[in-house]
Amino acid sequence: MMEKKTMSTLLYGRYLIKEILGQGGFGKTYLAEDTHLPSRRICVIKQFKPSITNEKYRKSLEKRFRKEAETLEKLCADNKQIPQLYAYFSLNNKFFLVQEYIEGKTLLQIAQQGPVSEDFVIDLLLDILPVLDYVHKRGIIHRDIKPENIIIRKRDQKPVLIDYGAVKELMSSDSSSEGGEGEEAKSSLVIGTPSYMPHEQLSGKVSYNSDLYSLGMVCVFLLTRRRPDTIERDPLSLKLLWSNYAPDVSSGLKKIINKAIECDPQKRYATAEEMLRAVEGLRKKHLLPLPPLDKYKPILVPLGGVAAVAVFAVWLLPKLTLDIFPFPVTGLKECPSQRSQKTIVKDKKDNLWQCFAHIPDIPEGTWFYGGSTAWKKINKTLNPRIKKVVPQFHLTEKLPLNKAPGSGTGIAMLLDDKLTIAQSSRPLKEDEIEEANKRGIKLNQIPVAIDGIVFVVNHNLGVNGLTIGQIQQIYGGKITNWQQVGGPNAIIKPYTPPSESGATVVLKEEIMGDMPLAKTVQTFPTPAEAVKHIALEDIKQGGSIYLASAANLIPECDVKPLAIARDNSSPPVKPYEGELTTPAKCREEGRIADYDAFRSEKYPLVRRLFVVFRDDDTLQARAAKAYVHLLLSDEGQKLIGKAGFIPLRSF
Repeated sequence: MMEKKTMSTLLYGRYLIKEILGQGGFGKTYLAEDTHLPSRRICVIKQFKPSITNEKYRKSLEKRFRKEAETLEKLCADNKQIPQLYAYFSLNNKFFLVQEYIEGKTLLQIAQQGPVSEDFVIDLLLDILPVLDYVHKRGIIHRDIKPENIIIRKRDQKPVLIDYGAVKELMSSDSSSEGGEGEEAKSSLVIGTPSYMPHEQLSGKVSYNSDLYSLGMVCVFLLTRRRPDTIERDPLSLKLLWSNYAPDVSSGLKKIINKAIECDPQKRYATAEEMLRAVEGLRKKHLLPLPPLDKYKPILVPLGGVAAVAVFAVWLLPKLTLDIFPFPVTGLKECPSQRSQKTIVKDKKDNLWQCFAHIPDIPEGTWFYGGSTAWKKINKTLNPRIKKVVPQFHLTEKLPLNKAPGSGTGIAMLLDDKLTIAQSSRPLKEDEIEEANKRGIKLNQIPVAIDGIVFVVNHNLGVNGLTIGQIQQIYGGKITNWQQVGGPNAIIKPYTPPSESGATVVLKEEIMGDMPLAKTVQTFPTPAEAVKHIALEDIKQGGSIYLASAANLIPECDVKPLAIARDNSSPPVKPYEGELTTPAKCREEGRIADYDAFRSEKYPLVRRLFVVFRDDDTLQARAAKAYVHLLLSDEGQKLIGKAGFIPLRSF
C-alpha cells in the first residue's frame, strides 16, 4: 500500500483533500472532508484521468462514467456492506467518484498480523456471500475480489466489498484505440488481479462464478498466508495443493474451497447462493453436535432397530434446542467446576480457551457491568456459572440513576468510570468515540454473540408480516391503521424500548433513516412490560407493535413475532423456526430463533452484541478482557446459545 501523503486542497469547491491514499497510471485516490456538511463527513474520492485527445471519445467516456455511477448508486442503495456513493462529477477532463470511507482493516492487513482461524474464514464467507449474491442478481460481476478489496469494518466487524470497477471500465476504454468502443474490444479486456483470478478471466471472459473462484483464493490466502500463485499445483489434475500449508483446516471447509476454485467453471458453485448454503450447512454441523447416544440407551435398547431410531428422533428433535445438552461442555467432555493451574488448556488454532476453568489471569475483585437490556438472559445464564468456577471474579450489575438502562446509557456510564464493562447491543457510535477521545480514553468493542431485532403484535391481530418500508411508515406516522397493511380496522399503537436501547437505535438509524419517529410513538421500560400489555390488549381499541431483542421476544408465547421482508419484491422471513402455534402450544413446546435465517442474514434485522471497555493498562481493563475471554471460550459460547442467542463461534 502506498504511503499516505498529507495535503490540503479544495476540490470542486467542496471537498477538502487531506491525503493521497494511492495513485497509478490512470488516476489517484484521496481521503477528503465534505465541507458542505456540518459533520464534515470523511469520504474517499477516486479520480480517473484518461489520456484523451479525441473530443468525441472523451464525451463517450463521460457518458459511460455517468452510467457506471448510476449503477453504483443503485447497487449501494439497499446494502450496507457496499460503500455508499455520495457524488460523481467531471472536472478539467478528469472524472471523480465520491464514496463512503470505510474505517477498518483489509483482509491483507489482518493476515499480515498473524494466523487467521478457520472460524474467521467461515464467518467471512457467511457475511460476504450474501453481498456477492446481491451484486450478481443485479447483473454485475465484481472481477477483482482480493484481500485488499475486502475491509473488515471497525464499527461492526462486518466485511465490506469495495472497488466495483467503474473506474476500471473507463480505463479499459481508454486503453483501447481511440475510435473503437465495440463489444469485441470490451470482451477482450482483462480486469482483476492475476493471483486471484481464474483462467477464463485471463482471456477476458467472466461469469458469476469467476467471482466465487477469486473468493475461494482469498480463503486460501487467509488460511495459508501464501499468495495463491506461489502454491504448487498437481501436474495432472492442476488442482491447487494449498491444504499442504493448512493441515488443521476441517475437511468440510476444504471441500467447499476446493469446489469454489475448480479450474473448470462448470465444476464450481453456480451461484453465490449455492455456495452460501454449503457454508451454512457446515456451520450448522459445527453448531449443534449430537449428544452421546449411550446416554439414552434405556430408550433405544428395548425397541431396537429402525423403530428405536424413529422413536428416539421423535422424542429428541423437539428438545435439541431446549436443555438436553449437559452445559457447559467442550465437545462431549464436561468442563471442570474449579480452576487449577494444571487444567489450563489453550486452543492453539483460535487463541481461545475451552472452559472457564482454563482461563488464566482473571483478576480478583468486584467488577460493575451494565447497559443493554438485551443482555439480561445472558447474564442470568452465564453469571452463576462464572461465580461458581471463578468465585474471586465478582460481577455486579449497576443500574443508571434517573435513566432507563440501554446500550448508550451503559457506554456513558463506562466513560464516567462507573462501569468496568458496558454490555451493548450495537457498535459504538461516532459521537461516543469522539467523546472518549476528548477525555483521552481509548475504547474497545468485541463482538461476542449474534442477535436480531424482532417486532411483535397481539396474536389476534390479522397481520403476520411487514416490509421494512411499512415499518418505517408505521413508526413515521404515515401508516396509522392496520387496515392499510392488510389487517383489521384498528388504530396502530407503535411502541419502542427506551431511546438509548440498542433496538431503538437500530430502528432510528437502520430503518427510519432521515424520517423522524412520529409523536404517537411511546416507550416501555422493559420487554416484559411490553409483552404483558400487548397480550392483554383489546384489538378493537387498537393494536400495538413493539420491537426488542430476538432473544427476549421470540420465546414469549403470548405475543406474535412478525415475519419481515426487505422490500415488496422480497419474501418475508420469519425470525423463528417452524410454524406459528397458539400461545398454549407454544408454552408446551417452546419457540426458538431460526439460527440459519440470522446467520445468513436472510432475516433482515440482524445485529451483534458487544462487550465495550476502556482499553488501557489498568486493572479494570484486565478484568474486562478476562470477561471477554470467558464469553468467547467454548463454554461461554455454548452458554450464550443456551440463553437464546446465536453463538459467534462455531463448534
